[in-house]
Amino acid sequence: MNKSYDVQQFSIQGETRDRTKFLPCTIPWWLAELAYKEYARQQGRDQSISQIDRRGGFGRAELVASIRGEYTSPGIAKAQAELSELAVRTTDVVELFAIQNDESIAKIRDQLEQSGIKVAIHLCPPSTADWAEFPFIRDLSGVSHYGWESVNAFIRRITS
Repeated sequence: MNKSYDVQQFSIQGETRDRTKFLPCTIPWWLAELAYKEYARQQGRDQSISQIDRRGGFGRAELVASIRGEYTSPGIAKAQAELSELAVRTTDVVELFAIQNDESIAKIRDQLEQSGIKVAIHLCPPSTADWAEFPFIRDLSGVSHYGWESVNAFIRRITS
């Protein structure tokens, strides 16, 4: 095996779904080639693996579905649901960001802590509301949940 083959990286897209943000990352090129075989079987070879990498790579669910040999709409949807559940289950500490620590923030903290989840509250200057929606939660898997709707959905998933 060529040494560069094992260290060459392939892009995985950052994405936001249901106001949940996943940061971009990379995987070894050889793993992307395994996924590309299924992608090409289902979609054809109009895009080379290098072109896919240049446009930002596979999405997380595309990667999982491709490796499983399920690069179809239902296969990608199934992988996305599993990835979302995994992100929730692997979270045992969350960071809660707010402009002020009021009753609503205390309620969020209490709900999470009653479920055995540790919470770190960060109070931000009011000016940060110009560029970020508050409150927001960031869990250890790197996922951020912005705004009340997303925060409440996260709490329902993680505490049920």
